[in-house]
Amino acid sequence: MTGIQNGAANAVKPNSPTQICTLLLAFAANAQLKGPSMSTLDIANKLVDLCKQGKNADAKVLYSEEIVSIEAFAPPGGQTEVKGLAALQAKSKWWRDNHEIHSAVVTGPWPHGNRFIVGFQYDVTHKPSGQRIKMEEAALYTVENGKIVREEFFYAGGA
Repeated sequence: MTGIQNGAANAVKPNSPTQICTLLLAFAANAQLKGPSMSTLDIANKLVDLCKQGKNADAKVLYSEEIVSIEAFAPPGGQTEVKGLAALQAKSKWWRDNHEIHSAVVTGPWPHGNRFIVGFQYDVTHKPSGQRIKMEEAALYTVENGKIVREEFFYAGGA
């Protein structure tokens, strides 16, 4: 096989049906290892679907290991910004541990380029205070290379 064909560096010109078959098998194997890359709309729809089913934890496969998550207000003892999937999961666990969810409504997604917005409405009881509250927020998600790399939450106040 040659390394340059028609001026393209590293192009391969197969010389036999066996080489063609070998190249096709190698291409197929490489494509399977990488897996299909999801579009921003695919990711948005999958996230909304999982959230509507109450399977928020299953959505972690949609997130980059280097996710940045930003809240409008820092939770008690927390920060407005966390970085990394483990930190995001810890923040989510804190929220679940401190709130009893009576109902949740998820709307959207509303895509725009590599970003999308999802709306959330919650009826929750803040466990430490016993106060029942209704929350409404919008989340702006940014997607790069088939994963959510940033999420930003917008709301009027926090529990």
